[in-house]
Amino acid sequence: METAQELKQTLNVLKRALIIEREERKENAANLEATKVKLKAIDEEIEAKVIQLNTITEKQGQLDEELSKAKDRLKNLPKAKPTPQKTSGSGSTKSIQALEQQNEKLMEEYSTLTRENKEDEEKVIKLKQELESYTKELSKTDEIIKEINNSVIRKNDEVNNKISSLSNEIAEIVKNKMRTLEKNSEYEEDIQNILITNKRMSEDTNNLKDFIKNKSELENRLIESVKSHEAMELDLESQVLRCKTQLFDSNDFYQEFEIKVFSLMMKCKGSMIIKKNNTGEFVIELLYKTKKECIFFREISNVYEHQNKDDRFVIEYNNKTKEILAENKGEIVARIREIIQRSQGIYSI
Repeated sequence: METAQELKQTLNVLKRALIIEREERKENAANLEATKVKLKAIDEEIEAKVIQLNTITEKQGQLDEELSKAKDRLKNLPKAKPTPQKTSGSGSTKSIQALEQQNEKLMEEYSTLTRENKEDEEKVIKLKQELESYTKELSKTDEIIKEINNSVIRKNDEVNNKISSLSNEIAEIVKNKMRTLEKNSEYEEDIQNILITNKRMSEDTNNLKDFIKNKSELENRLIESVKSHEAMELDLESQVLRCKTQLFDSNDFYQEFEIKVFSLMMKCKGSMIIKKNNTGEFVIELLYKTKKECIFFREISNVYEHQNKDDRFVIEYNNKTKEILAENKGEIVARIREIIQRSQGIYSI
């Protein structure tokens, strides 16, 4: 299962991809608008040329009509008058030639406009194809953006669900920690009271031993008293051992120490938690930055204070070595050794 940090990183990647797709979509839209402007300009140019072509066609029709009329007039000229006929025929011929030249010129213009019109139509077809291509690309981009957006929404929901789940787990851990701390305080208080009583009994025993040196008549009674005190000491030791056994055998066992660990050649503040996991096995949790390392006691081969550096101790486990900085390193090392000994069946007060 992905962590909340990995889900957030994935969400950021998808958001960046969505931004890139949106930028590409804007660029394609701009290209589409430019193509539309070009297409509109060509349409206007074609329309103007069509108007010009129609005008030329109309003029050509008029010239054809005038040419036909001139030819008719030439045919209808009188044959009785040679001289005027020659003159009139010559003038009509010139008019016909002029009209034919003008007609040829109009035909050339008509041919040129027809060719240009065909070229413009080819340009229009090409631009329409480009427009269709841009439209398809925009459609594909829309689908990609929708897919990315849906993926972002799904990932965001996963992140929110993971954060909610982690929040519930943290709240439960805090509750368990508070309960364990309360029980640890009670156990520690009981142990302190037992140790104080044991110390007082030891002092009484020493005083009685001094007293019987000069009081032989009380020797037997004092001996019995000493035995009684020794029995009480053994009983107190048994109670201390039983309290420690209850403390270590409790599933709610929890003890936390402030430490520093090395991460990327830097000292990081953190905490070391000695507790039992869900299966009742003793573990060490190292919490620093956003990381959590777990060391099982069954994996620990040795623990000792550093020989050359007074501010740290060393844990050896699974062919690894872990240096940890702590002000109360001696207490931590003693506690770890005590738990290891108990797991091996060695009990001590």
